[in-house]
Amino acid sequence: MLLGTGVTLMIALQAMMNLAVVTSLMPCKGIPLPFISYGGSNLLTCLAGVGLLFNIHRQGIYRKPPKRPLVAKSYSVRM
Repeated sequence: MLLGTGVTLMIALQAMMNLAVVTSLMPCKGIPLPFISYGGSNLLTCLAGVGLLFNIHRQGIYRKPPKRPLVAKSYSVRM
């Protein structure tokens, strides 16, 4: 869960900082827009992070429930 939070915050902070630069709230420092950047390093990092998020999601959905212990059932016989 901590890994998923970190990856989500990384992508969200990049997007928020880019939004702040576009609206002139922050000076331009060259932080690229997530998933849309010239060069491959940021794109590769973001796609690897999304791959991690998909894997975390898949592991959480398909987790098998624990097996219940076998309990002897008592049957009543009617006569």
